[in-house]
Amino acid sequence: MFEGLNMAWKSGYRKVIVESNSLTTIQLLTKDINSNHRLLNLVQNYKRMIVDDWICEVVHVYREVNMVADGLAWLGHGMAIGLIVLGDPPLEIKSILKVDANAKLILGTT
Repeated sequence: MFEGLNMAWKSGYRKVIVESNSLTTIQLLTKDINSNHRLLNLVQNYKRMIVDDWICEVVHVYREVNMVADGLAWLGHGMAIGLIVLGDPPLEIKSILKVDANAKLILGTT
């Protein structure tokens, strides 16, 4: 998420929606965190980035609504550790792009 936000900022995007199927992650980023929490520094860094000079919305989405992200996560398990930037969606993901977009249209999300 951090690298994605960095890339969005450096690319000049100033309206960003971060979607995650991890409710715990969303709650860490959108609610107050205990000062003794083991991830306090990391969460504070994310929060600073999110409230920077842009519109950055952080929302929870169910895996079934964002199947592309879920598919990319599964593909990532077989890849080398580190940042991998894809110019085009992998073949395995292309088939679910349309399904994912249609699900968002039906549910009224963007």
